[in-house]
Amino acid sequence: MERRITKIAQKEKLGEPTIVNGEMEAGKAPKEKITDPAKLREKIEKIDAKIDSLKAKREVLVKQLYELEA
Repeated sequence: MERRITKIAQKEKLGEPTIVNGEMEAGKAPKEKITDPAKLREKIEKIDAKIDSLKAKREVLVKQLYELEA
């Protein structure tokens, strides 16, 4: 148990998210569970938008890499 707590403390120090009891925490105080489906959908949409943006940036970087390696 002590080792797990140490690993969690290290991740929190680095700002990495940790999973405790099946829930993700980012070194912040626990939040209340959201019970409104509309709010959950909104959060999912925001996350999906961020993912799409990152995928687009990744594509640009991969193209640049291929051009440099060619």
